[in-house]
Amino acid sequence: MLYATSRKQPKPTVTTRPTAILLISCPDQEGSGGADLGILFQNGGNIIHADNHIDAETGLFLMRVEWELDGFQILARKSPRDLHRSRNG
Repeated sequence: MLYATSRKQPKPTVTTRPTAILLISCPDQEGSGGADLGILFQNGGNIIHADNHIDAETGLFLMRVEWELDGFQILARKSPRDLHRSRNG
């Protein structure tokens, strides 16, 4: 499952620029999350925070990535639903 949202930070912790947050929840497997970070990098995303966790009990890979939207190209032409489609083929 893939979620994406954007927000403006009222109290900046790292940046005062608008950011987006990507939440990933999927079965744990080799390379989980790597393609998603590649999509951000290839489209000019500046990652300012990332964290991941594997839930051994459920076998889920969980990831949260926050990046700056300034210069990020994909959101100018695609919605979060389109990002989900490009990730899942």
